[in-house]
Amino acid sequence: MPSVKVVRKRHKTLKAPKAAVARMKVGIMGAHAEEAIINEFGSARGHVPERPFMRFTMRENRGLYRRRMRKAAEKILKGELTIDMALERLGREVEDDIKDMIRALATPPNSPATVDTKGSSNPLIDDGTMLAAVTKRRF
Repeated sequence: MPSVKVVRKRHKTLKAPKAAVARMKVGIMGAHAEEAIINEFGSARGHVPERPFMRFTMRENRGLYRRRMRKAAEKILKGELTIDMALERLGREVEDDIKDMIRALATPPNSPATVDTKGSSNPLIDDGTMLAAVTKRRF
């Protein structure tokens, strides 16, 4: 059986900044939150079908967001980036991705009556207020 040589390298110990706990919410908050929830999960009576734009966005980009957070954490520990800067960048990216999904999601389609009423076939954009309400908030 071949022998295995274990090589141990010394690594510099990096300490996290004291205020290392920070969070960012990205989504639709406030007055348009109820509209977003109905679109995301569908209405209780079934007249608005489920169009999970938030879940699709997160599922599609989960790996990318994790890689970005990992890289940001390394830069924060090296002093090359602040936590606020990292949160702002990632929050902006998630915000843009959610908006892109709202624009792109086409299924299930609107009924012909809905298309006639609102003049558009995009199921998640009526007058643009929900799209404009996608935001990020640090807490």
